[in-house]
Amino acid sequence: MRKYELIEEPKRRDGHILHRIIAVRDFGNVKRGDLGGLIEKEGNLSHDGTAWVYFGARAFENARISENAQIYDNARVFGNARVYGNAIICDKAKVGGNAKVGGNTKIWGKAIVYCDYCDAEIYPNMIFCSNLNDEKAD
Repeated sequence: MRKYELIEEPKRRDGHILHRIIAVRDFGNVKRGDLGGLIEKEGNLSHDGTAWVYFGARAFENARISENAQIYDNARVFGNARVYGNAIICDKAKVGGNAKVGGNTKIWGKAIVYCDYCDAEIYPNMIFCSNLNDEKAD
């Protein structure tokens, strides 16, 4: 059963054409009519489980958000990254390349999880955070 639709005119962000999502039914803590973040295509966000890309967050390229994963704030998930289980990506964190983040993992701050030529796997219950003032992470 579908849980969201793509709405509004597409927006160019991060070099990609992204679409706003809106919830078409209640699930988890998301209510019908809630506006979500931006995704490039429906393949970025599963219609199963309670996975959601919240307003301000983005998922694009071949990234996949599934199960009960939550993407918040200004977080970015891109490349071939997979975020699943009960994982939470928030603040200005970025997950990209071939990274896989699952279980109860939380990634926040300006943390970057990226692996281009390998399969970086973040195991359940890990916590990554960063308070770096390094502008490269923006």
